[in-house]
Amino acid sequence: MANRYHARVTLRHDEPETLDQAAERIDRHWIDWGEPLLAAGAEWLLERGVSDGPLLRLDGWIVVLPGRRAGRLLLEQVVREAAARGRAIVPPELHTPGSIVDRLRPPDPDAAPRASRLEHLLAWSRTLADHPDELLPLMPSPPAADDELGRWALAELILTRAEELAGSELDFGLLARDPEIQGMGSEAARWSALATLEAHCAAELRRAGLADPLRDRRESCNDPDERTDEQKEILLIGIAELNALQRRTLNESPCRITALVHVPELLAEGFGVYGEVRPEFWSERSLSVRDEQIIVTERPGDQAQAALRTAIEAGAGEHPSAVRIGLTDDELAPHLERAAAWADQPIHLATGHDIRMTSPARLLAAVAQWLRDPRFATFATLLRHPAVEQWLKRRAGAKETEIEQATDDWLTLLDQSFSDHLHARLTSPWLGSDDRRVRMKQLHDQVHDLFSPLLDGGARPIGAWAEPILDVLERLYVDSEDVLINEALHLIREGLQKIAQLEPAIQPEVEAGLAVLFLLDCVQEPVVGPAQSHEVDVLGWLELHLDPAPVLIVMGVNDGALPQAQLGDLLLPDHVRERLGLACNRSRAARDAYLLEAMHQSRETLVLITGRTNADGDPLVPSRLLLACEDEALPKRILQQADPSRARRWPVPLHAPPAADHSAFTIPEPDDSSPEFEKLSISQLNAYLRCPYRFWLQHVLKLRVLEDHAYEMDAARFGTLLHDVLQRFGEDPGIRESRNANEISAYLSDQLETLAGNRFGEAPLPAVRIQLAQLLHRLEAFAQVQAVTAAEGWCIVHTELSLPESSVIDLPGEEPMRLSGKIDRIDRFGDTDRYRIIDYKTGDSAKSPVEVHHGSKKVNDEWQNLQLPLYDHLARQAKIVAGDVELGYFHITKTAAETNWDPAPWGEGQLESALECAREVIRNIRAGRFSNRMPIPPEYDDFARICQTAAFHDEENQDAEDDSSSSRYAGGDD
Repeated sequence: MANRYHARVTLRHDEPETLDQAAERIDRHWIDWGEPLLAAGAEWLLERGVSDGPLLRLDGWIVVLPGRRAGRLLLEQVVREAAARGRAIVPPELHTPGSIVDRLRPPDPDAAPRASRLEHLLAWSRTLADHPDELLPLMPSPPAADDELGRWALAELILTRAEELAGSELDFGLLARDPEIQGMGSEAARWSALATLEAHCAAELRRAGLADPLRDRRESCNDPDERTDEQKEILLIGIAELNALQRRTLNESPCRITALVHVPELLAEGFGVYGEVRPEFWSERSLSVRDEQIIVTERPGDQAQAALRTAIEAGAGEHPSAVRIGLTDDELAPHLERAAAWADQPIHLATGHDIRMTSPARLLAAVAQWLRDPRFATFATLLRHPAVEQWLKRRAGAKETEIEQATDDWLTLLDQSFSDHLHARLTSPWLGSDDRRVRMKQLHDQVHDLFSPLLDGGARPIGAWAEPILDVLERLYVDSEDVLINEALHLIREGLQKIAQLEPAIQPEVEAGLAVLFLLDCVQEPVVGPAQSHEVDVLGWLELHLDPAPVLIVMGVNDGALPQAQLGDLLLPDHVRERLGLACNRSRAARDAYLLEAMHQSRETLVLITGRTNADGDPLVPSRLLLACEDEALPKRILQQADPSRARRWPVPLHAPPAADHSAFTIPEPDDSSPEFEKLSISQLNAYLRCPYRFWLQHVLKLRVLEDHAYEMDAARFGTLLHDVLQRFGEDPGIRESRNANEISAYLSDQLETLAGNRFGEAPLPAVRIQLAQLLHRLEAFAQVQAVTAAEGWCIVHTELSLPESSVIDLPGEEPMRLSGKIDRIDRFGDTDRYRIIDYKTGDSAKSPVEVHHGSKKVNDEWQNLQLPLYDHLARQAKIVAGDVELGYFHITKTAAETNWDPAPWGEGQLESALECAREVIRNIRAGRFSNRMPIPPEYDDFARICQTAAFHDEENQDAEDDSSSSRYAGGDD
């Protein structure tokens, strides 16, 4: 595609064709790269300053540097050198290539004001909303009408590419009108659609009384009457790249221009008129980096270790200003920060922290989610934010009212409420006990009070939300002393100010949640804390060249990061970029090759650190710049990079404390005391058989798992709800003897609807709604079997029967132990002495009583569960049953065919064996024997983290899925 672009589209630059044509106005001076460039630039300015008494006037100069940090360093150097000569200075103007166009081509004060970037972005967003059909050539599924966030993201993409084209004095319309593009079918349709949308966007800006800033800048360059009449001199220092618009602005400026190029004059052919890199020269040039300057490491953590060890060896502890660490990849920053903390080597992350990771931004993100989707999960996330927690505590302490009760243990309150009710949305009426409802309402009301500025009124112009958002932030961070938090708040305030100042006609009307998300999208600057003199600065790649430090250590010297590569661009693929004269992979590689060579030549020490894998373990490719060596050195260099045995690894971080003989986190051991139980439940006896140690955690220490992130009923809640429905069925004499399956099914359906409404409210989670439908399907299968059972002559005589307080098991030579339990159901056959003791089983698959009680498909002498034998013993003891008693399960599984009555085959001998096992368990509990930890798969273990089995466990247990109702059903017999 790119090779067919018409030449006149790509060669629109009015750059002087030869240096002779520019000689009258443009001077290039070659600064030998044996010395740092910034010091030479400072000396250049000082020698050309105009004396004015005690002052040295430099305000006749406009100095252009690659970045703002370089400008600050230059000014510091100039002030320091001038002071050494006994002079004060009037400083020069400092600019970057990005700001020089507006400086030399200011907007026409009599014309419509240029739209800010935010205003331009919103104009694009409105354009996309108003003309969705124009997007079809670009994408088959454009953002939906209500997808404001999707449109903002697409508007950002299109505007960014329009800005890049404007830098080459192009726009979508110019490209669409090119004859070559017009004959390119689908590609022509894409560019034509973008051109049409661009025209609509410009019209949108005009209706708001604003000028298109991209077009206005380009047209101001075409108007000679708009030239600045100031006769200042322009000094370019180390400008390695300029776009077409910046070059033409300089070309047409009446100012005399001097470019300081950091390279020996013998390499002059590698640079343009203003000292910018020529890709055709630097793309093919060998670099002089030596093998000993390269450190190959394995992982990102190893890169951080290599960087810190090199910095400390270079004297970073005593002279931190002499060392700089460079990052080509921001993802390496956390690894470096952790390693520096271990090594006790202070660093200053001049690249900054991602503002999205700061406390205020995380708070705003949580607020936006809650406002847009007021579910329990988003409410809980908001309450867990430290700033909200601190506010609630301050509020409670200040008022000393009953609200302190609500906030004192609010995490447990939240977890208990969600764990029991699985709210989808926070709507009245509140669920649970009276006390819980009161406390939850108090807590909810306090949060509503905190965020009330954002809850009043629906959609507003987006600028109208700036003050309410600021009000909320000031409530929460009124006394903040954290440097990074305060810097993030400063950036957010600046973003809010920009939003508040948007032209009213361009502002969309949005609700508070969208306004907050728009703010977060607008505030993209990194959060940079103040530098301290004892810290080593960590810089981005493009800042290293002009930094004066004699020792540079560069991390992340891998392809894709150095040179930086841009892949998969939807609108401007790399080959199109190269053809249009935009920044492309080839030009970036040439720029980075020059910068690397300049750093190598001008520094006492340059160390390049490359990694073999990223944090996920995926392989990385060494930077192609490391392979840009002489041919005879290439085989050795390739072997250095490719041989895994040469990669440096540091298993232990620098200055990390020595490893202990054993883990500092030990599994808590039971003490020697013997707990006193006046009575035990049958489920507790089963819990001991399952694992004595976990019995101690749960029933002696009373530990319990509470969660607020469940998205569906677990097996226990699912089984409990089904049991509650069947309890109502068994207790209702008007239906329990019915032999009509449809009648039974209708009754069960009504009871399920009532109980689910009481438990989960009006809006249960989506997964819970699905589970309720599944549960209804099981109840329908139950109704069919129950109707047949009733027709056979079996009648329900007890349901959810709690055993009497007098229920005991005798222990020869010891006090009997009272036992408690609840039998799901007891049936009687007519008026005979035939009974069934029934336990409902609601697991997904049917496991027989033998499998559950013996852990095997055959009866044996080992007991893993005592439920049915103890039910038989205690029911007979209480004279609830007598005669012929069947024990078994009523399976109610996900498969209708498995819904049936499943009797156990035990005789009197096996039942007596079970009682003896129960006596032994009771003796062990009384004696405090809890040390034995049984292997349990972590997915079925509430205490896996305490037992340290969450990461490593028996693979044989992977498929050992216990019946969910027997292993996790909490209330079956208590």
